[in-house]
Amino acid sequence: MARRLSAFGFLCLFIAPQLSAAPPRLQIDHRGTVTCVAWSANGLRIATASQDGAVRVLDTATGKELLHFASGHAVRGIALSPDGKTLALSQEGKGVSIWDTAKGQRQHSNGYTNYSPEHLAFTPDSQTVMGIGVGALFNWKVTGGITIGGGVNPGGGAAVAPDAAIGGWAEAGGLLRLFENVPNGGIRSHTLQVGNARCIAFGPGGKLLAVGGEDREVQLWDLTAGGRKKIGSLTGLPNPPARLSISADGSALAAVDAGGTTIRVWDLARRRTRRQIAHHRGKVGSLALSPDGKLLATTGRNGNVLLLWNVATRELTQQGPPRELSARELARLWTDLADKDYDKSDAAWRKLAAAGDHAIPFLKERIRPIAVPPLDLKRVETLLAELDSERFATREKATRELIGLGEPAVVPLQRLLDRPPSAEAEWRARSVLEKLSEPVLTPDRLRALEVLELLEQLRSLKAVALLQEIERDALIPQIRQEARQASQRAAAAREKKK
Repeated sequence: MARRLSAFGFLCLFIAPQLSAAPPRLQIDHRGTVTCVAWSANGLRIATASQDGAVRVLDTATGKELLHFASGHAVRGIALSPDGKTLALSQEGKGVSIWDTAKGQRQHSNGYTNYSPEHLAFTPDSQTVMGIGVGALFNWKVTGGITIGGGVNPGGGAAVAPDAAIGGWAEAGGLLRLFENVPNGGIRSHTLQVGNARCIAFGPGGKLLAVGGEDREVQLWDLTAGGRKKIGSLTGLPNPPARLSISADGSALAAVDAGGTTIRVWDLARRRTRRQIAHHRGKVGSLALSPDGKLLATTGRNGNVLLLWNVATRELTQQGPPRELSARELARLWTDLADKDYDKSDAAWRKLAAAGDHAIPFLKERIRPIAVPPLDLKRVETLLAELDSERFATREKATRELIGLGEPAVVPLQRLLDRPPSAEAEWRARSVLEKLSEPVLTPDRLRALEVLELLEQLRSLKAVALLQEIERDALIPQIRQEARQASQRAAAAREKKK
């Protein structure tokens, strides 16, 4: 059930569930129109600012107000420092200022009143603030020193990475101007042509760029060294995307369509829809994913309401008695589980969930070969030993062969590093791990990840046992990690229910 609280902590309404998606977990009323929101690094607090200049810091679990002060002017952008001690505010005609989160007092102002961008972020050391708007940039070391720039005609959207590693804006025609923070304290700038861009968002470390254009897709771009290429797209919105948000850990992306009432959240690792919210109250003004991608904050464009949504995983409704499925039905649902049509794949997921423990033997039979692909473990152990051979040629050959094994070699290599090995073997093991390719999201891999989520939601003893088995035996790092996390969450949920 969702709780509705005023910003002063008064519980006044419970919201009834709706069929299309779970209702908001929390509704917080404000006296003024909310213009922007920002999460703390640990996700336990959220800061909001209003058109009337009021700033609030709230507990995300309860909605309780922890801090409230008047900043004096309308706020365009807001950011909480990673250490939680300071708050950056961008205000119309006042530039950017730093405030003490314990006392609500202004500490510093940068003095550039013509630069008040909508997007702000702190670097991990909490010492630098990057601010980006369409045609406006500044990079401000709070202890002194600032870089500013701008002077571009408005075009598309603007954004800054959650860790201030990169920021930029889109000009008319789809030319993106990108600005990267570099280790020596400077900024490196470059451009990228992506086609028409209505809105953009950056992932942590400046490695991922999301672009929403005139069509209904969200393009994904790799910005890593040697990358800068389109790597895929996300679909499912009924209208072109208007706003985007990527979580600070890079696990999720949220978008709201131009109609302002439909939100879709995707799991970036799986490139699949995680949630769709089609019953937002009023048009969405802004949206921001929590650092771990499990909660989404939205504001109404014409209202004084902040809503928090649970977007961590799909949730099962009341299931009723488990239903046995025929071998033919199970095989068809397994095929549908990786279908590009989200409605079709989601229906398959829910039908398998309705089968409960009846489906587990089938799921185990299908997921094990994906999680534990055939591998000559004795040969792998020989190759690991040869990384420390006295003969250079033997070490080189073992290194090449391990690279050739691909992902299944990752877990044995990681176990080798845990021992730890000699300096030579360690250097070679780490070099192999660096060269192994990123996980490829094949249909089988996607089905395996969907099954892990399903087992977590079932939470039966047999489901948890299978999760633990996959965690123990999996040779695919992504599946191993997902199984571990799902197992821990499922076990914790069972304990809580007792």
